[in-house]
This record gives sequence, C-alpha cells and structure tokens, in this order.
Amino acid sequence: MTRPGPREEPVATIRRPAAGPRPPRFAALGHRNFRLLWGGLIVSNVGTWMQLVSQAWLIHEMTGRATDLGILGLARALPLIALSLVGGTIADRVDKRRLLYATQALAAAFALVQGFLTQAGWIQVWHVWLLGFLSATVLAFDQPSRQALLPHLVPREDFLSAIALMSVTFNGAAVLGPALAGLLVPAAGFASTFYLNGVSFGAVLVALALLRLPAAPPRAAHPPVFRQVADGLSYIWGHPTLRALTLLAAAFGLFGAPYNQMLPVYRLVLHLDERALGLLSSAPGLGTVLGGLALARFADVRGKGRLLVASAGLFVVAVIAFATSAHYLLSVAILVLVGACATAFSSTTQTLLQHTTEDRMRGRVVSMYTITVIGFQPLGALDLGWAVDRLGAPLAISAAATVVGVVALVLMPRVKHLT
Repeated sequence: MTRPGPREEPVATIRRPAAGPRPPRFAALGHRNFRLLWGGLIVSNVGTWMQLVSQAWLIHEMTGRATDLGILGLARALPLIALSLVGGTIADRVDKRRLLYATQALAAAFALVQGFLTQAGWIQVWHVWLLGFLSATVLAFDQPSRQALLPHLVPREDFLSAIALMSVTFNGAAVLGPALAGLLVPAAGFASTFYLNGVSFGAVLVALALLRLPAAPPRAAHPPVFRQVADGLSYIWGHPTLRALTLLAAAFGLFGAPYNQMLPVYRLVLHLDERALGLLSSAPGLGTVLGGLALARFADVRGKGRLLVASAGLFVVAVIAFATSAHYLLSVAILVLVGACATAFSSTTQTLLQHTTEDRMRGRVVSMYTITVIGFQPLGALDLGWAVDRLGAPLAISAAATVVGVVALVLMPRVKHLT
C-alpha cells in the first residue's frame, strides 16, 4: 500500500535540503529514495544480463542457426514498439509503485519458469522466444513507470545525475552479467542463470517497499486508454522541443546505435581471434560506464542542449572513425569514446524530456523514448546488416552514422538553447 512519509515532499515541491552546501558529486545519491531503487536495480540488472546472454547461448546450442537468434531479437523488440505507449499511458493513470510491483513480480516469474523448463529438460526454442516476448511485454510497462517515478526520487536539478547513474547500473551489469553467466553455465548449467535472475528481482521489490513516497492521488475517471495514447502522441508532436528530441532519439535508435550489432563483422575486417573480438565488443560498454560516471559527477553543468548536440556530433565522428579504422588497438580506443558519447547523448535526451514534460504526460513521453531508442534498434540492425552485406561494413556503418549527423544538424536550432 502506498503511504506518505515524513521526509519526502510531493513531486512538485521536492528540493535539495536547505542546510549544507550543494553536493559536489553524484548528487542523486544524496536522496534516500533514489539510493534504494538504484541499489535494487544494480542487483536486478546483473541478473537480467545473465539471462539475456544465456538465452542466446541456449538457442545457439540447441539449433546453431543465427536466424533463430534474430527471431529472439525480434520477439523482444515487437512488444516494446507496440505496447510501450500503452504502458506509458497506464503509468500516467495508476499508482506507479503498484504497477512496478506487478511488472517486477511477473518478470521474476517468467525467469523462474524458464529455469524450471531448462532444468527439467523440457525447454524448446519456441519457449525461449515466447518467454523473451513476454519479458519484453512486461518491460514495455515497467520502463515508462520507472522513468515517470523519477520526480518522486530526486529534485529536477538532479535528473541528469540520476539518469546517468541508472545508465551506469545497466551498462556496468552488461559487463558483469555476461562474465558471471560464462562462469555459471559450464559449472551449473543454463537453468542456474535463469533462477538467479528470478531471485534478483527481489532486490527491486524490497527497494520499492522501502520508498517513502507522497500519497497517491484519489482515483479519477479517465478516458479510454487508446484515446489517451493518441493524446500523448499529439502532445509530443505539438510540442516543438519534445518533437525534436523524439526525432533525434529515433534517428539514434535506427541509424546510430545498431553499429554495435555489427561488431562481429570486424573479426574479419581486423583479422581478430575470439579473445580480441571479445575485448573489442566490450569496449563500448566500458565507455558507457565511464561516460555515465562522468555525467553523474558533473551533472549540475548548464547548457544541456549544447551538451546533447556536442555528444551527438562526437558520436557520429567517432563511429565513422571506427568504421574506417584498420588498426585494432585504435579501434578499441575509439569504441570506448563511442560508448561514452552514446551515454552522454541518451542521458541528456532523457533529462531534457523529463524537464520539458508535464507530469500528467510523463509516462507517455518517456515511453516514446523507449520505443525510439530500445525498440527501434533491432529494426535498424536488420537494415544495417543488409547494407553491410552489400556495401561492406566501413561504408554502411559510416553512411548510417552520417544520417544521425544530418538529423542532429537539422534539429540543432530546436535543442541547443535548452538548459
């Protein structure tokens, strides 16, 4: 049951404590609610990455077909594209903490079911596809709810710090989770990683229970869900800043971020063995963690619109430099920079969306970001893979990055003044 607490003010009036100087670093961690949820997500995201990697390994072990891996990616993408706006609308209508209780419990249940099927020897490829689809369906409701909860966790001036630290938990887990899966699968089997992921959701459920939030407003009558979805789309399109930020995020999701899916191609381009390819593939993850920590440390800087434009431009230049590089160590170093720029871009975009959006529309606006950046990536990877097969990786990846640069230049007048 949601209950008010004595130490947290309503979202519209959350402020830094009056006493003491402004926290000099990682400001979001100065707020109890944020620390609780952030700590729970660290545990949960490690489990999630263990499961994501294990699902792919399990499918490849069962069939050996890359097409089956592509179907898994599509199964995860479709619910995010089709349902995220519905999820954002629901988040705008109901108690966000209760919705998160439901999504976290369902995600845990799906992981435990997959562990049981695998341990019993009953698992089939279609089970993995279906459970991937169901998990992504839950994420379509969970992601906008978590983002819409942000104003209850930190004051407005600490949004960038909070979003950057959230990025660190996810991307840091992208390094630790697969490494743990690599140790657990040979020792205890695939089922162990699914079971552990199911248990890891308990950390978020405990954190949610401990949050001190303002009382939920009384339930009110709402228009039909799909009318509110349409209202959300009209709100985004009719707001010049939100429209520009959303279009820029869509360009990044379709043409920028999918470069990461093409890294295995560089095994041939750079003549790499498995170990060298592994280091190359982990370089963007290292960059995202470093970039997220830097943003969280210096998040009180003004001129976030200029930071957004600069990070997008540097991302484009760095991706083109990587795509055309013929030297392995240089390529690794460039990819670290690419990852850092990607984090700066995505965290700043989310912060500006939060700053610009009315609270009644917050869930729908951030759900559109989920669609454009997370949902569009598999679709962009399909197109980029087709282009790489016909034009070669250097030209295809450079051309895709150039599209992001062109969109950023066109939209720059709309965003560069934002603070």
